[in-house]
Amino acid sequence: MQEIKNAYKQQNRKLSEFVDFVKRYFPYLEKLMPTIMFLHDTLNFDDGLIRKLCAFMGISIKGDLYSLESSLMLTVRSALSSKIWKVILISR
Repeated sequence: MQEIKNAYKQQNRKLSEFVDFVKRYFPYLEKLMPTIMFLHDTLNFDDGLIRKLCAFMGISIKGDLYSLESSLMLTVRSALSSKIWKVILISR
């Protein structure tokens, strides 16, 4: 039992060190988390697309998007650039 507790403490310490590292070198990531979760859970964006957005790269979206908040169907035929992503971050 003590062996399991020690392994847990060691794993927890490594995880805490990693989280501290991320917060130190990527402070904006903590602010992005609610938006990332919204894009992943609500809009069903895949991880690759979210990674591109987190790197502030431009992406292209085509198709129909439905807004639950405003009950509107939106047809998108153009690119969603990193500038729009920055606006999304500021507005959240």
